[in-house]
Amino acid sequence: MTLRVQILKDKFSQSLGLPFKELLPESVIRLAILELKIKYKKRLFDPLVTLWAF
Repeated sequence: MTLRVQILKDKFSQSLGLPFKELLPESVIRLAILELKIKYKKRLFDPLVTLWAF
């Protein structure tokens, strides 16, 4: 494993909350949802939270 991968792995394993929120901003997700014309109901785990949690 490269040093860069190890650093990211360590950072994510020690982070609290949703680690991918920093890498995948809400604006990018919302733009993709609009462009793809995806419809969803407002839920506790909407597409934003679901993607960030993965």
